Amino acid sequence: MKPYDEHGRKSLTSKQRRYNYHLSQTRILVECGFGKVKARFKVLHELTDRRNHSTNARMI
Repeated sequence: MKPYDEHGRKSLTSKQRRYNYHLSQTRILVECGFGKVKARFKVLHELTDRRNHSTNARMI
């Protein structure tokens, strides 16, 4: 998902600002969740160095 861009227009509507805010909050939660999983399972640290995404998906 992608936030609304503020550079292309003068200002965002209140709905667009609210969408961006909730998207940001959700992204923070998801990133924290992945961080906790990576801390729990050290083998996942190696996945960030690998380039083959299908191999990464099978390992998870």
